[in-house]
Amino acid sequence: MDPAQSWERLSTAISGPFERTITGALVGAYRSLEQRIEIAYKVALEGGSEIPLQRFLILREQLGEILTGLRLPPELQSFVADSLKDGQQAGDLWALAQLGTVQKEAERLGIQQAAQLFADGATDPQAILTPAMARQNPSALIAAAQRQRGLSLYVAPDAWAALGRVAESDLHGRIIGAVEFHLAQGDSWRSLQKTLTNALGFAEQRAQMIARTEMAAAMVEGTKLRYEAEGIKQVQWQAVGSSRTCGYCAPRHGKVYRLEDVICPAHPACRCVVTPWEKEWLDLELIDAEEEGERRAAVLADLEAAGKKPLTGPSPFEKALGLQKAPEAIWSPPSPSSKEQS
Repeated sequence: MDPAQSWERLSTAISGPFERTITGALVGAYRSLEQRIEIAYKVALEGGSEIPLQRFLILREQLGEILTGLRLPPELQSFVADSLKDGQQAGDLWALAQLGTVQKEAERLGIQQAAQLFADGATDPQAILTPAMARQNPSALIAAAQRQRGLSLYVAPDAWAALGRVAESDLHGRIIGAVEFHLAQGDSWRSLQKTLTNALGFAEQRAQMIARTEMAAAMVEGTKLRYEAEGIKQVQWQAVGSSRTCGYCAPRHGKVYRLEDVICPAHPACRCVVTPWEKEWLDLELIDAEEEGERRAAVLADLEAAGKKPLTGPSPFEKALGLQKAPEAIWSPPSPSSKEQS
């Protein structure tokens, strides 16, 4: 299994339950208020002595009071923080497994200086888990992550605020807009309920995207901190080849960048990761350049098959940081065609 596939399996195993907890809490917050919204709407719809404008204003005031309860439960904040910390630890251990894979390959090839290929004092990945475990059993990595607390823990102060805005701003606004529209049309509660269900579905998707992106950022941060601790200064971009791969990530697959220049994830819901890379490993043939070239060609072929074009400019998150251009690669795998020609 190549690193990108291993990373995707691990990310899915960790991020899936995290996302479901977040979206479940959002749905629960709305459902707890739905009956009160229904009662207020039906009263306004039936009217009474009030003229339509009065009914509209009364309903708006009632909704404002009801929707003050539309928020994620406060106790969920500690769950978000702890989950992101565990994600960072999982990324750290996955990075250790990648370093262990290279070291084992050096030992298999009988390279005498294998022990000197890594920074002095590097943590032995075998003391935590084997590379095979990382590739084949992501749950083992999760369990290991829960036992390890060695790194400075990942903190994402914006994660909780962003998730909170989905309920308190996005969904809140959509509910009010839907209620006012359907009241003006004189529509039944059943008609309004369908619109509110669609609004809730949109909010769920947005919350899921935020949760997935924050978890990806925490996990990649764990890998980068580990590489820094082990003296790794260059990393190789790994993108999962599929019809979902975007035009920003596919062209970067297999390319090597300075660790300090890498902004990963590159965009919301990005599935990419970076793996350790050293020129010495390439010289010692611990890295198969031809195989790397074939993998890169396959990812680009998937992009073309999906009808997408390569995008060589800065990624969305790079643009958000004010960067005007994409990072400059210091090495790129040879293309299969150039290999054949030589």
